Amino acid sequence: MDGCHSATPPAYQLVFTSLSIGGNANKAYNPVWKTKAANPKGYENNGGLDSNGDFAITPTEAADAVRLHWREVYGNNIDERSRHLERQWYIARNPDTNRDERKWKSVYHSGIFSDKLNSTFNNQQTSQQNQTSNTSGGHQNQIQNSQQSGTISEVSPQIKRTMRANKDWGAEIGSIDGVKAYHNDGLKSPEESVSGDRNYSRDGSKYEYGLKWQCVEFVRRYYYDKLGVEFAPRSGNAEDYFDKNTPDGNTNSRRKLTQFKIGSTEKPKYQDLIIFGPNPFSSVGHVAIVSSSSDDNFTIAQQNVGVKFTDTIGLENKSVAGKKIYKISQSHRSLNVMGWLRK
Repeated sequence: MDGCHSATPPAYQLVFTSLSIGGNANKAYNPVWKTKAANPKGYENNGGLDSNGDFAITPTEAADAVRLHWREVYGNNIDERSRHLERQWYIARNPDTNRDERKWKSVYHSGIFSDKLNSTFNNQQTSQQNQTSNTSGGHQNQIQNSQQSGTISEVSPQIKRTMRANKDWGAEIGSIDGVKAYHNDGLKSPEESVSGDRNYSRDGSKYEYGLKWQCVEFVRRYYYDKLGVEFAPRSGNAEDYFDKNTPDGNTNSRRKLTQFKIGSTEKPKYQDLIIFGPNPFSSVGHVAIVSSSSDDNFTIAQQNVGVKFTDTIGLENKSVAGKKIYKISQSHRSLNVMGWLRK
């Protein structure tokens, strides 16, 4: 078996149902636009704009939502501020409904953050990659291993909506470092079924990536194509890639990779293999690739979560004997992250 997610998590989106800053230019200069106390209905209809969760929506928060949406959909920057913004997601309890909801906050970086995300800068990235490819093999590997984040490409929300509506199994949803991920809603057409259920490498070795288009298939394909790592064929479900008996920082003998557990002094890093245990969305766990990380969170690239290609998971750390100990944030612990593997 090489199973992965058995269910797709609920979709979340910002709510813009009655956004009405337009029509009164003076509102853009007010420190607060709508508050839950003074305008409960207006706040409820636009609560997705409240990025800091203080039950008040400011024009800056509303404008940042537009900036980030524009950049994520079209790969453009509408002003200088948008180049410095990052949208970070987290889970919080809604006191009105007593349900967990996906919320976001905007983080402003002193450097230009959109260089890491935005297809506007693909030419610059391509130029850097070409310079790297012209160096010697040893130097090239050194540059690759020193990277802090991968090159992410993701299809637009409009395309994803069409893909979902058409039940377009096998359509591309995004890529990391050129390795593509595909839509898996479990509904294959007869023509798609003819191609077979398993995917193999095309380099002549017939290395088995896994079942199309499961989470395990994606990480095996990435590790083989980008890192030269071969895993045993049909080597278990997603959760089985983690060995509970391997001490933190030691080699997982079955995977031949260094394994770290929750509570490690090592945080997840670019290209690490993240393993999730059974959780509300999957009875057999999940695996994904870390595309970037910081002390506060890490972002993953994944397959077989519907059309959702990337997600950001919060981190917490505390100092113990002068060393930082990393754990998954409280808002994401239901995902049951077991740990991570590193080449």
